[in-house]
Parts: sequence; C-alpha cells; structure tokens
Amino acid sequence: MKREITDVCEIQRLLLDMMDVFHAICEEHGLIYSLHAGSLLGAMRHQGFIPWDDDMDVMMPRPDFEKFVALTRDGYGSKYVTLYTHVRDFAYTFAKFCDMTSLREELINRKIVEMQLNIDIFPLDGLPNNSRVQAKRWRVIKIIRHFLRFAKHERRRDPIYTKEGVYYWLKKLPLASNVRLYTKLYEWYVKRIPYASSEHVREYSTIPCDKRATSRYQMQTRRSEFEDRVLVPFEGRHYWALQNADHFLTLWFGDWRTPPPPEEQIAKHGAIYTLHSNEMTAEMSANVESDSNAG
Repeated sequence: MKREITDVCEIQRLLLDMMDVFHAICEEHGLIYSLHAGSLLGAMRHQGFIPWDDDMDVMMPRPDFEKFVALTRDGYGSKYVTLYTHVRDFAYTFAKFCDMTSLREELINRKIVEMQLNIDIFPLDGLPNNSRVQAKRWRVIKIIRHFLRFAKHERRRDPIYTKEGVYYWLKKLPLASNVRLYTKLYEWYVKRIPYASSEHVREYSTIPCDKRATSRYQMQTRRSEFEDRVLVPFEGRHYWALQNADHFLTLWFGDWRTPPPPEEQIAKHGAIYTLHSNEMTAEMSANVESDSNAG
C-alpha cells in the first residue's frame, strides 16, 4: 500500500531526515559538500527551506562525490541508496541519494515517471583559465547533453530538434539511444580538467535561472570557497555552505533576496507517496541492479 503525502511540510521533514544522514556520512568520512541552488537560497533567505520547496540540492567536489557514491551505491542502512551511472539506464549527469521508502511521480516528456524522493548531488569539476577554452568546453558539453536528451527521448521545442535541425537526423545513428554511452562520455569529458588542480570550478549539469544576470561561462566559483566553507542554519540544524554565497546566488538567480510573486510560489515536483515495507524492498532491489558491464 502507498499513502500520498500532500503536506509540503511533511515532505520537507523527510528531506531533512535524508539530509541529516547525508551530512553525517560526509562528516564521518571527511567529505566536502555545500548546499546548492534552491537549498542554498533557502538557507540564506529563510534559514531553511523555501516555504513551498519540495526538493534538496547539494554540490560536491568530484573526488568527494565519487567517494560518496562508492560508499552508498549498494545501499546505506535499510532505506537509502545512491543512484548514478552504475545503474542501468540512469540518464542524469548527477547523482541522486534516495529514500527508498518513498515514491515520487513526475510528468517528464508527457509521461508519468516514477522515482524516489531524493537529494540531488551535483559534482564540481575544474575550469580552464582561458576564457576561449572555457567557451569551447561548454559547447562540447552542450552537444553531449543534446545527445543525452535524445537518448532519453525527450521532446523539445528548440528548432534544432525539428526535422530541419541537425540533431533530428543525428539521432538516427545506431548508438543514438545509448544513454550509458552519453553519460559516460559526459563524465569523461568534464573530468579532463581535474578539480584538485583548478583555481576555479563549477558544476556543468544545470544552467543559471536568470540568463540576464549571467552567462553560462560566468557560473564559476573559486575552489577555495568550497574548501573554506561555513556552517549555516537550516531548520534548526546546521549544514555546510560555500563562502560568499551572496555572490554565487546573485549569479545564479539575480535578485535572490526578493521572493517571487505568489502565483509562482508552488512546488515544482509531482505527487509523493510513502511505501509499504514490501514495496520498498522491491523498489530497492530494482534500482540498485547494475549493468553487468559497469565498472
């Protein structure tokens, strides 16, 4: 049996439980992370969740990200597991730390897709110092991400996806639907410039919300701002955040201190349910099943 959760406060409590576990794992193993995106904004503006928010985002340096995935990919405790590219047909360029006692339904590409309530974990990779090389790097990443969207059978309104666009015809190639190929290609490419040897770093999986506030190439942060982090209050707890969060959030959101109008203050994800223990076991078994060829 499953029970729908309609109260956003209950959803946030479940996310806090997950975040407490995530934070404890990182503290125990000396892993660096920072709140990210809406979670960082919530911490700085509300000292907790954005009141209507129903998800949680963090970012981690690539070396720490890989250690965390290795620690939790086969399950952590009785209810948590991290999903990443080791899972067959996992079509994201970031990881998801999941609560396997929950089920989330989202409308993606006009279809209801089932997944678990999760914390999104975005890896941070290095940036070249030369601005021209940075622009070239972004163009290559953008191409790989377009192919990944095709492999996921996403429908887009962008002209490049129509019959007159190049990607419409390229998707007819034999490997066009190989999700694993493009996630691995993406991972290989972004890791070519190591986090540890870069002065500036960024995560490449998301795009700033306010395009007027910044270009994609400006979304970078000094590596030292992650390594010299600060604890910030969050719903009566304390979680890690990068230094100079104001600058980061301004690049990301523009005027982040001003809440959006009431009509935009809505949760962005679909229905969320809690699962019976037997259903939970079946879900966990299905999700941690890895491709036999995975490394």
